[in-house]
Amino acid sequence: MSKPVVAIGADLLPGPRRERAFTDLTYVAALRNAGVLPLLLPPQAEDIDDLIGKIDGIVLAGGADVDPELYGETRHPSVKPMDARRQASELALAKRARAAGIPTLGICLGMQTMAVAAGGKLIQDIPSSFEDALTHTTSESGSRARHQVRVEEGTRLAAILGARTLDVNS
Repeated sequence: MSKPVVAIGADLLPGPRRERAFTDLTYVAALRNAGVLPLLLPPQAEDIDDLIGKIDGIVLAGGADVDPELYGETRHPSVKPMDARRQASELALAKRARAAGIPTLGICLGMQTMAVAAGGKLIQDIPSSFEDALTHTTSESGSRARHQVRVEEGTRLAAILGARTLDVNS
């Protein structure tokens, strides 16, 4: 029996001579530890329809920000949009995966991409929008704060985890 294939949306890194598509190896290791064959997917919105029937799941990883113009808002000064090619590819991937019922895990930016792909809007700058906002980084080094999230009862995730709350990093 072959392993399930899970595509990981790649980020882009400009270089002095060539651009590179990449992902954090922690995502790859986590998928391999789960018995999955990870597939790094460089931005290629034009190929999403051909790809969608060949994968069993998707991970949309973290990164910069979704461009607020996509949901009809003017960009807050703190927003740093992701590369337009990655954005087009991951929005197309999120939309097609949702329509096809392909399990998709959004991590930070990935969850924001899924929300916008489903017609949602985002709060662009939480600290300036909420007085008592959770601090998402704990130091100048960028390490992440931890906090509790509630798992919605009756969902597939609740059935898998058997938990009502989780301790997660932001």
